[in-house]
Amino acid sequence: PLQITATALCDGESAALLISVDVRSIRINIAETCQRLIEKSVGIPADRVMLNATHTHSAPAPGFDANKEMNWVNTTFYKQLLVGVKEALRDLTPAEAYVGVSHTEGITFVRRYLKANGKYSTNPSTADEPIAHESEADPEFRTIRFDRKNKKDVLLVNFQTHYGGATGTYKEQLSADFVHPFRKEAEKEWDCLFAYYSGAGGNINFDSALPGERYYETWLDAIDGFMETTQACLDAEEKISLGKIQTQRSLYSAKVRHDSDE
Repeated sequence: PLQITATALCDGESAALLISVDVRSIRINIAETCQRLIEKSVGIPADRVMLNATHTHSAPAPGFDANKEMNWVNTTFYKQLLVGVKEALRDLTPAEAYVGVSHTEGITFVRRYLKANGKYSTNPSTADEPIAHESEADPEFRTIRFDRKNKKDVLLVNFQTHYGGATGTYKEQLSADFVHPFRKEAEKEWDCLFAYYSGAGGNINFDSALPGERYYETWLDAIDGFMETTQACLDAEEKISLGKIQTQRSLYSAKVRHDSDE
């Protein structure tokens, strides 16, 4: 199942939206169209709308294959986006906010490996003789919980991870989205509304080709680790004061790094 999760924030005067979408990625022109549609429909300006893709490989990547996917984007994606936004705005209620920070080891790995021959590889097999990860994965795991009186809490989770692959036992399943079972478990355990916001994890995965490291054969096997770390964040959470909404948006560009022959 693919979902759009919209979280609306309001300070009494201005509103902002955090939107998490179960798609592989969102090209900037599609994101900007989403922002324009939202501004036209509910009046929230573009710089107060954040879009995040959970990066499931079992969904389209709006804007990256226009001929194949734009019909779905135009007939379904934009429509459902506005449904989610309007539902979030209708559900506004006074809330107190709590932030939790924890760290987890072994759930994710940098999937760019140094090999025995001195070259690097992404997702190598053990036959490629990987020696080490190029760098360590960011272990920081964050939650924001909005305690809403007489309504379900809203729980936001942010972590640097990457689609893990529908491998092993579950290879034949249609959906390879680890966020869906995580969301399902979290909403059951904490009786909340749940949203996942993926960190910058282009080369992060939760399986490893190195001997001795924890290896998740399927994405479902990693859910316990996500749940344990979320609970650690909730145990460590601190109340924060909510002020006026302030937003800033910038486009960041970086050169692609290429390996030398050495």
